[in-house]
Amino acid sequence: MKSRRPVNFDVRPQTEVTNMKGRNILSVAMAALVMTIIGQATTYQEKVFQIERGEYARQIDKSIQCRIENDLRLSDLNWEVTTLAHSSTASHRLLELRKGVTRVTVSIQYLLTPDDAAKHLQFRLHMISVPRFKPLKELGEEAYVLTENGIIWFRIGKVVVEVSNGSIETQRTVADRIVASVNKGIDRPAKRVSYGLVSPVNRSVKSSRCAARNTDWQRAFLQDERRV
Repeated sequence: MKSRRPVNFDVRPQTEVTNMKGRNILSVAMAALVMTIIGQATTYQEKVFQIERGEYARQIDKSIQCRIENDLRLSDLNWEVTTLAHSSTASHRLLELRKGVTRVTVSIQYLLTPDDAAKHLQFRLHMISVPRFKPLKELGEEAYVLTENGIIWFRIGKVVVEVSNGSIETQRTVADRIVASVNKGIDRPAKRVSYGLVSPVNRSVKSSRCAARNTDWQRAFLQDERRV
């Protein structure tokens, strides 16, 4: 008795069946590749979002802040310094520097520790959607410029500073003076460094004016809080 061959109900040509199997294998491979790419992207995002912002100080360091503002007013720079109260907080000051038609904006954020300042600066850099910054040498403890004529970010001690809206030369001059102002309290707390342009009496008067402006700012800030 002859054995019967199994009946093949698939009437499609064998070539078409082979092609379908190849396409199925290719689809599986593509799906695996897509899942691998998604997994890598998710891992990268997790690494980015794990960067800590750094803990803010509860309030500004008034001695450092007054020293910065006073030094920017010295006759070799001769900036008119204004605190933008509505864009400032207890641990942050936003300053507008004016000299003729030139305007420069300075953002000063006070952190709890120098380590928090380092974290905060890196956090700010990684918040940029397209990295476009390069390191700056000999400015504070760590510094970057965003573009050839862009914003300067740097840190010194517990302070992170952003200088913007001016030429790169003007911004660098302002940044250097701020670093020198902060370093006076860090490196030589018992000795006042003078640029030889303002007498000690005038500096004490300016410090009193700076303290008075801080009090006025606090009153304005509290009034805004009550309105809210």
